[in-house]
This record gives sequence, structure tokens and C-alpha cells, in this order.
Amino acid sequence: MEFTLNLLNLLLFWVLVLASIVVHELIHGLTWMGLGEKSFSALKFGVQWKTLTPYAYLKEPVDVKVYRLGGFMPGFVLGLLPFILSLTLGNGTLLWFSIFQTAAAGGAWLDPVATAQPQRRNAGGGSSLQGRLLRL
Repeated sequence: MEFTLNLLNLLLFWVLVLASIVVHELIHGLTWMGLGEKSFSALKFGVQWKTLTPYAYLKEPVDVKVYRLGGFMPGFVLGLLPFILSLTLGNGTLLWFSIFQTAAAGGAWLDPVATAQPQRRNAGGGSSLQGRLLRL
């Protein structure tokens, strides 16, 4: 597997990373929207500028299984699948992209709401980033 560090590869890598941030958040939202049968207006996207943290969250409750899957999907689509592809193609740039994306998805995979007690049925419905609520 070869990875050549030059200005063009570095620029391309960071352009892809920045674009993938938007795609990452869209994957969360589209998963919740599709599987949770929610409208696009039930989603909120933004950036917490104080910490430069992009986010997507639901303004309405959704089944916790749907919430968990929405948390998992960006890491799967942008991290694990490109990782497998990078090994198949022997592409070092894609390998580093997949490692970065898998690390970026780690926070969602460790989200306490997404890993909540199995008897919980609904997640989401928060009025702020910190306001994600579980409802019985």
C-alpha cells in the first residue's frame, strides 16, 4: 500500500474531510428521517461554534433502535466501508480517510443515549444539544 505525501494529495485529503463532515451529519439525519418516518423539519443541523463541533439531532422522539442505527451509519458508510475498499485497492489515501472517519464516528458510537438501557423505547426530542431526552 503506497501513500505519497505531496501538496495535491494533502489538499485533496482535507477537501474530502471537510465535505465528509457535511455528509456525515446528513447520514445521521437521513437515517433518522427514513427509518423513523420523520419529516426533514424534525431534524436540526448546525455547528456548535465554541467547540467547532458539527451536529445533527432530532427535535422529536424516535424509536431508540432507529436512533442507535442513525448514530452508527456515518461510521459504517464513511469509515468501515472505505477501510475495506482501501485494503482491496491498496489505496493509502483512502485508508487514512477511513481511519479519520472511523475516529470521528467514535463519539456517536459511545453516545450514552445510543447505548442506553435496552428497556428504553424512544430517543431524541431534545430542544438543545444537551437536551436529548429518553422517553418511556
